[in-house]
Amino acid sequence: MSTSDRLTKRARTRCIFTGEPFAYAKHAVQRCSPRRPIPAATNSQAVIESQIMKHLCKGGEWWAHPVGVQRVVINSDRIELVLDDHTVTAGGRQHFMSTYVADHLLPFAEADGQVIGPIGLRVAAIASSDLHLKIVGTDSRVVLRASKGTDWRQLLAERYLLCRTEGLIPLWQEASLTVYEKRDLSTYSHLRDEDRKLSWIGSGILRRIALLYTSSTAYSTRSWIADGQWKFELDTSYLVPLDHDSLIERLTDPRWGPGFVVSRHHCSCHLASLRDPSHDLTCTYYLGNVKAPNLGKMQIRFRSMARGYEDGIRQELEKVDGDSKWLERVLPKCDGMDSRSSDR
Repeated sequence: MSTSDRLTKRARTRCIFTGEPFAYAKHAVQRCSPRRPIPAATNSQAVIESQIMKHLCKGGEWWAHPVGVQRVVINSDRIELVLDDHTVTAGGRQHFMSTYVADHLLPFAEADGQVIGPIGLRVAAIASSDLHLKIVGTDSRVVLRASKGTDWRQLLAERYLLCRTEGLIPLWQEASLTVYEKRDLSTYSHLRDEDRKLSWIGSGILRRIALLYTSSTAYSTRSWIADGQWKFELDTSYLVPLDHDSLIERLTDPRWGPGFVVSRHHCSCHLASLRDPSHDLTCTYYLGNVKAPNLGKMQIRFRSMARGYEDGIRQELEKVDGDSKWLERVLPKCDGMDSRSSDR
């Protein structure tokens, strides 16, 4: 294989992981080490990426892409997240993705002083439809690129006024760590330590966010942190063969993955032929750090959902402009599917 062919192959592989445009990926892999074609974030950069992943991926909404992120563009000093235009809640309400981001990421303190949102997250700049975020006192940077015409300044001003009206204290414009955040760090130190310990997982997945779209049969992805693990739950229609091998193989790839190794797993695929279609089928994988097992684990539950669970979900995903080819792959139409909404 010629040098040009190898470069093209690496660029295409990177696109599968990140969703970046091919031309950008081709230029990026030329600058990266062949051993680490997707560079890892460190220190405060890993923390901010991990916190964004944590707060955007809680579930309860429908997106055209997992977590509402079309693709990630990785630069030397920051990452850019290209957002979907809209999100739909489980109750059927449609919102701009920019509104969803503001609701879930911008930190504020409640009347009793408890902080809601990522500690220390600040708005660093606004440029057109780009919202620049950082961790206060650091050079970290994540850029959120919303749909064309998004007015972040007006959105943030409205949210600031809403917080004040409801007796809440906006923190995203403060120049330093506030007394509320310092108190939170002290009171919930074990939870904050857990978040930092798992930051390599959140950042590593965010930098490979396209895998949840390109290498998964799931139509729904959500995650949360509990019991010292970052837990993911991926739901697949009962009409689609449950494929977890593609995603696991890429996550554990020694060059392209974030450093995962499978520590153990429980697979129920052998029961598929005996399955009662009214019950879920679940395969669970536990992934740790290949070099440092004590850094915490990621648990991924691949669920083949019971018949009827996804009734109405395809319609919700069509509302947010889910790609027709993707929808046909993860939620094919069949006789008997109705338009009823489904709770998550």
